[in-house]
Amino acid sequence: SVENDFNCHITVVAYPADAPWGPARWDYIKTNAANNTSEFDFCNVPSDAISNLAKDNALIDLTEWYTEYGKNYMSNSQKQAGTYGNKLYSLTYAEEDIYNILGYNVGLWEKIHAIDRSIKEPAQMFLDGEWNFTNFVTYCKKCQDALNSIYGADAGYHVLSGWPTYYFVGMVDRNGEGVADVVNKQVHITNTDATNAVNALKELYEYGAFDPNFKVDSGVQSWNSNKSLFNTGDLWFVNDNIRWPRDLWGEGENTRYGYVPFPAPDGKESTDKVYIGNGGFSCWVMPKGRESVYQQYGSGCTSEAIYAAIMTYLQRAEAIYTSSYTNDTELMLTAKADLLFGSEASIQAYVLVNTKLRTDSFNDPMCINSNAICNTFGSAFDQMLRRYVNGSVTTTWMDTVLHLQEELNNAIVSAVG
Repeated sequence: SVENDFNCHITVVAYPADAPWGPARWDYIKTNAANNTSEFDFCNVPSDAISNLAKDNALIDLTEWYTEYGKNYMSNSQKQAGTYGNKLYSLTYAEEDIYNILGYNVGLWEKIHAIDRSIKEPAQMFLDGEWNFTNFVTYCKKCQDALNSIYGADAGYHVLSGWPTYYFVGMVDRNGEGVADVVNKQVHITNTDATNAVNALKELYEYGAFDPNFKVDSGVQSWNSNKSLFNTGDLWFVNDNIRWPRDLWGEGENTRYGYVPFPAPDGKESTDKVYIGNGGFSCWVMPKGRESVYQQYGSGCTSEAIYAAIMTYLQRAEAIYTSSYTNDTELMLTAKADLLFGSEASIQAYVLVNTKLRTDSFNDPMCINSNAICNTFGSAFDQMLRRYVNGSVTTTWMDTVLHLQEELNNAIVSAVG
């Protein structure tokens, strides 16, 4: 065992009561690192806290050790999320999964399809390599026409519901760079893909296909009342009692959630590469301030040796897991998707995307609201985007947001070092 090989004992201990989640916990880690009184070899933190901790010199740089012992254990996006100032500070133990999703109402799509057989299921559009910005706009307009035909133009049915900025980030992320590009330290809000994405949303709003009551989470009433086809959310929303309950539109088959990736920029809709932005991960960091403890156990006990032990443990655990006769990645992903989604095409789309996450996913902090670059719910950028989409401002997209570019670029440099 790892414990025998490294002459150690691995235990998991809760943070002390005076270090609750948030700033108090980060201060606890920083204070103990500065005073050489750190109590743990590893601390569990969200990756978006790393820049705060690294700036105050509270963490050990793990870059060289990962090169030595990591053996490509972490995905590209996991490494990006744990990097500050071109130095890796994290060790991610959790499996990667999709974070932001574009959900759809399978039952409502079936009603649309019944009167216009040319309207495929959204997930099938993706699987057929047709899910790009241009086709998305055409698709949503056809669906809106169908809804108006079924229920009447004044009945409050809309193809899109929710929050425009969430759509924007998901759509731009499909280009592989994202909105917040942590590699090149640039925020892309006015390039071609960003401009085409926001103009697609604006066009659909003007067509009447986007619910004008912009809301988030459980507050999206058109989605809650079975009156919209699409909504954005986190994967955990599906079947959650306070977000998208199992009986949101009625029991059993009446409530079926679909999954499709956000549409891709034209020319990047192929399923060979399915770029997905992830906003961060739960991970382990090694705080400074433990060397005096290690010295009590002899010269062989060092931070590097501790890191090597836990990395070996994780790699051996993964090897046992993946070599198990019960391990079949596609089968397990299908079983998970079957519990979440109510159509075969959605299940296939989820499995296809998930099997590509290790190579095709990347870190875009703007996938989550609580990032150090630009809050996608309530910031100046978010406000300007919503006003542009609903026509409250009449300038071009470039003129609407260009004044924010320098501020956002400075923010990403500060966030990623």
